Amino acid sequence: MSQIPVQKTVFDKDTFSKVVNTQFSQLIGIGEEELSFSVEDFFELYDQIFYQIPTEGETNSHRFILQREADYLGVSIS
Repeated sequence: MSQIPVQKTVFDKDTFSKVVNTQFSQLIGIGEEELSFSVEDFFELYDQIFYQIPTEGETNSHRFILQREADYLGVSIS
């Protein structure tokens, strides 16, 4: 069996925020103006997973989407 060397780098609290990108922008690789899918693509996917989305829940649910849209539109829901 071969050995694989592992190297660990440790940063103090002050250095960490200067060295490590904590905004995950390195993982995204695109700006907001360069979306990798269109609004049409979004709605096609939304239609495909509509019934997989839970009805209720604090996040990732139809209730969450409804409340977020109501807040955006400035309307109230009961």
